[in-house]
Amino acid sequence: MKTALVIPGLDAIFSSKKLQRWLEFDYIQESLSKTSKYLSKITKQQENLNIFLEINKRPHLKDFDRTLVALTAIQLGIITGLIKNNMKWDIVLGCSHGDIARSVHTGILTLERAVEVLWSFAYLRKNCPPGYTVTIRPIEKNKQLSTEQINWLERSGLLLSHWSETHATAGSDIKILKYIEEHSIEHGLKVTQILPYPVHSPVMQSAVDFLKNQVSTFKFNIPNTPVYSSVNLEYITSVEQAIEEGLSSAVKPVLWIDTIKKLNNEEHVSTFINVGPSNTLTGWMLNHESLQESKLIDAWDILGKNND
Repeated sequence: MKTALVIPGLDAIFSSKKLQRWLEFDYIQESLSKTSKYLSKITKQQENLNIFLEINKRPHLKDFDRTLVALTAIQLGIITGLIKNNMKWDIVLGCSHGDIARSVHTGILTLERAVEVLWSFAYLRKNCPPGYTVTIRPIEKNKQLSTEQINWLERSGLLLSHWSETHATAGSDIKILKYIEEHSIEHGLKVTQILPYPVHSPVMQSAVDFLKNQVSTFKFNIPNTPVYSSVNLEYITSVEQAIEEGLSSAVKPVLWIDTIKKLNNEEHVSTFINVGPSNTLTGWMLNHESLQESKLIDAWDILGKNND
């Protein structure tokens, strides 16, 4: 049986307490300091992500763009800590924003280039077409999204990223989302805006064109550890695949449930290690009937205890 390292996306930053508890670790501070130097080259000012996180307990509300860079640095620092504690894995799996740390850890991109990509999101957020991203759940608590509800959402023009049987997100243009919001109650759904721009949506095609031009001079590498894509449901085994996946993730949904089930059923992954810094995403995983015999390990349960 195999073990997969799971690197979450933006959900990992919304739990302030779980993010802040990592800041006392030396390897987290070192990762933030190194990343700050690369960010300073881009912004042409003295960046200090360590101080930024210490001062701002909910950093995404203060400066979302710097928080995205800091999240990747923290995740890479946590991975360093896991390696120092002799943790091993067979496959590395990223989710949305977590694909950045995944790509650095497995050698697809250098950290310096990854920071350039991350900072380009600041431009894209301000210049992307009008739209936003919503979270979608049944009104009735703990009830699964039904086939009828999913079909209605997709017929209405949404590409859904399914994070659990009860929870999906979707980005789109304002017209489609306003229609969904106006008719959500009659379909038994609760729709809540979570980001002011449309992620994982065809609306972001202009972002693909921008990023394609930006990374045209980058040097990409074949991953040094097996990497499984939660966008294309396949291993990334070539530079061409790595580039295509990175670009297409802007306009395609994240196939998270399908990815986890496929790894479990076809790749015999029975243990998942959550990098974090929080466990929001992985906390849903074992709710799936096919995964109830699997094992989920949280990085904090290893490194936090060792630090006590």
